[in-house]
Amino acid sequence: MDTPGPLVPLPAAPHARAGDADRSAVCDQLAAHYAAGRLREDELDARLSAAVSAPTLVELRRLVSDLPSLTAAAPRPAPPPTGVRWSVLDVVALLVVVGCLGFAGVAVLALSAGGSPGLVVAGFLGGSVAAVGGAALAHLAHRGWQRTLTRAAAEAAGQRPRIA
Repeated sequence: MDTPGPLVPLPAAPHARAGDADRSAVCDQLAAHYAAGRLREDELDARLSAAVSAPTLVELRRLVSDLPSLTAAAPRPAPPPTGVRWSVLDVVALLVVVGCLGFAGVAVLALSAGGSPGLVVAGFLGGSVAAVGGAALAHLAHRGWQRTLTRAAAEAAGQRPRIA
């Protein structure tokens, strides 16, 4: 969607009549400001109603006079990631998964020493469940931490965080 520019300058007669193109341009500006989060829905409705019924350019100008220029400050996109870096949480998650798999291996060895095949199968299944649970827990912890970091970075940059 193209962002509409500002209204044309007021003519010499300050109460010149507004045309349909002028009203449409103001409505487009108001919609863009609503999309940017500068107007609430009730404010948008009230201003759109006033814009549609405004007879002069002065009244149209009043509807957008308190809003910043649409072309003023476009947010800069975040720089692309430069490479894969391992965080402390990545290492901890990997250690949790390896530890759970190690626990499963030790359980299988200990139960196989007892000689009962049923215990070996139970030990293998229990260890596998522990490994899968550890992997799931590590993944959830990592995802929560990344989400927290993303929100903190967006707030520090003065942007609204994405809703995901």
